Parts: sequence; C-alpha cells; structure tokens
Amino acid sequence: MLENAPPSAGEVRALAQQLLSWADQLALARSAQLTVSDENLEGSVLQLALAGRDIARLRARMFPETDFASSGWDLMLEMFIREAEGQRVSLEQLAADDGSPALTVHRSVNMLIDKQLVARGYKDSASREVWLSLTSTGKQKMAAFLLESARFSRPPSLAETSPPTWVDPDRP
Repeated sequence: MLENAPPSAGEVRALAQQLLSWADQLALARSAQLTVSDENLEGSVLQLALAGRDIARLRARMFPETDFASSGWDLMLEMFIREAEGQRVSLEQLAADDGSPALTVHRSVNMLIDKQLVARGYKDSASREVWLSLTSTGKQKMAAFLLESARFSRPPSLAETSPPTWVDPDRP
C-alpha cells in the first residue's frame, strides 16, 4: 500500500531540485563545447572577411553599371584580409588591385589614416614605396564588425539553395 502512495511535497521539491541541477550541468557542458578557441576565432573572422569581399565582387558583377562601391571600405577589408594571411600591403598594390582610379585610392587611404584606422610607413628611408597596415584600433573594429555581421549570414541549410524561380540573375 505504501508503494502506491503519492510522493510528499518534500520529495517532489527534492526531485525538482535534482532535475534543475542536472539541467544546469547539461547547459554548462553544452556551452563549454561551444567555446571557440582564439585560433578558431581568427580563422572565422578571416572567413567572414573573405565572404564580405566575395559578396562585394558579386555585387559589382551583378550590377556593373551601378557604383555601389565604397572604396575606403573595400580597401580596409582588403588590408584586413592580406594582413590576416600574413602579407604586407603596399599602396601601389592596393591601387593596382582595386581597379579604382589611383587618386580615389589615395584619397580613401588618407581618410582611413585620418580616422586612425590605417597607418602608413615606408619600406626604408630612401624608398618611396609606401606600406600600409591597419592600426590596432582598425584591426579590433574590423574583427568586431565581422563577428557582429555573422548574425546576418544565411543558415547553412539555405546556403546551397537556388534563387526563387522569379529571379533570373542573368537578366537585366
């Protein structure tokens, strides 16, 4: 008879506390698995930067007659990518690779320097070759921006989907 008796209020509370404790342990274990190492975080930030550059290139290809470009942003993104890949960045390289008029590139670089996002240096005292690098503020802001912008990315399940049938990307 006593085996079929309902549990007391104290037993129910004890069971509820035990369940809550287990739930907390499971939640902590799961969040520990989701922690990203610094190395993985750097790789993720670089992947986001590369995706941003690829998206900008796609935009330019899809809308060739429309100037959506922000030369300053494109240059800063390119410098971020090259530095993350261990490359040095020269002003001449950026101007040649950007495709914008050299004067536009120089103005954009000067604006980024004025905003203290980019630093300018010279190969050596006798050289006129200009080297550029992101300042620590520029690097930190780019990384923070890229990580925050990841919230807007497509879920992986949609990454391989085709545009809707009413969208024809080859049609003006």
